[in-house]
Amino acid sequence: MSACTNETDGRLMHAYEVGRLPEEDVARFEEHCMTCPACFEEIQAFRGITNLLVNDPEIARLTTNATRADARPQSLRSRITEAMWPKTNLVLRPAVAYLAVALLIPLAYRGIKETTSGSSSVAPVQTVELLATRRSMPTLQPKPGAQVVLRFSFSGADPERTYRVALRTPGHETVYRDDRFRFGHNVVGYLSIPAAQMEVGVYQLVIEDPTDPTPLGRDTLFFEILN
Repeated sequence: MSACTNETDGRLMHAYEVGRLPEEDVARFEEHCMTCPACFEEIQAFRGITNLLVNDPEIARLTTNATRADARPQSLRSRITEAMWPKTNLVLRPAVAYLAVALLIPLAYRGIKETTSGSSSVAPVQTVELLATRRSMPTLQPKPGAQVVLRFSFSGADPERTYRVALRTPGHETVYRDDRFRFGHNVVGYLSIPAAQMEVGVYQLVIEDPTDPTPLGRDTLFFEILN
């Protein structure tokens, strides 16, 4: 197996496995996996085990208790100070962000009011994350008039090559197919579908490498549309 490309982000793997990684670090780790073959392959190999770690009530209780046992008690003053002024770059500190937002809201509101006056509203966008995560099957409850965007990855994807991508409905009907699909330079693919065209049930997104006939050249990602 190849080495991790960023050991600092790679150390988040174990907390991510048991669902104890803070939400602000989850996106950071998943983005790291898009550019790190070592972490990506490990996630793919242990996806089933992770579902057990995250979804089994007894295991979840044990990992939660272990996390709490490791935490050091903090005073109320320390918790407030850490929340407002964590040890990050100045531009990323919450107190600075709150002040910037307070100053920019009036300008933003005026700009929005001027640009949207007399125009129709923009359709909402809902994203389904199908990246190489160790979570249970993603679900989505579409909003009326929304545009559903699928965001997905494929092990070893090369932005310079083409792949076969197909979307199948719960009734196994192929509603989208592209035999010359290209991933972006961040090795992430996007597919947009109107919510009105989607039915309730489990969808399959099939990705194939036409040059690799082995099982490694094909991946099937699942997500569920709720009523």
